[in-house]
Amino acid sequence: GYTQAAIDTVLSGAGSAFVSIALVFFVFSTIMAYYFYSESSVMYLCSLNGKISRKTENLMIRVLQVVILGAVVFGAVKEANTVWTLGDIGVGLMAWVNVVAILILSPKAFGALREYEKR
Repeated sequence: GYTQAAIDTVLSGAGSAFVSIALVFFVFSTIMAYYFYSESSVMYLCSLNGKISRKTENLMIRVLQVVILGAVVFGAVKEANTVWTLGDIGVGLMAWVNVVAILILSPKAFGALREYEKR
């Protein structure tokens, strides 16, 4: 609302159009980034275990695509408060996953730092 009002003071009547267009670009780029991160993660996880076939990997990517598409549709039809709450929960979960990963990998990181400092 504040951004729209600020733009309206400079360009009368253009605030709502500007905010709408900016929001479309933001949402599109965010969805594309999250999809890229997710697909890259699926491909990495499949490469860790040499026993996963290319067919299974492709199936997992298709399932991911359906889940992302379902999330987009869900977000488009639900109330904004619900969508923002779910987004906050998702970001919070990812933060905790990253904290745990950092704690698990910290010995290797400190070992690499010590080796670097010796050189």
